[in-house]
Amino acid sequence: MDYAKEVHEKLLAKNIRAHLDDKSETLGSKIRDAQKEKVPYIAVVGGKEAESRSVAARSRAGTQEVLPLDAFVDKIVKEIAEKKL
Repeated sequence: MDYAKEVHEKLLAKNIRAHLDDKSETLGSKIRDAQKEKVPYIAVVGGKEAESRSVAARSRAGTQEVLPLDAFVDKIVKEIAEKKL
């Protein structure tokens, strides 16, 4: 959970709207809820991601890619600047 908080804080520091879902529900349930809310990106972080300092990013379109944390943040900042989000 510490790494998830770090990811959340890094996004907020770049003025990116972010929500940390720390409820005790299953991952599938959390992803389903985010998809219903039409969240542009779902950043999934677990032990593997924390170890490699990365983020498993799921887009609204359903594609998933694993990116280093800084690359993910830069991607979001760039998309916001280009008004894609």
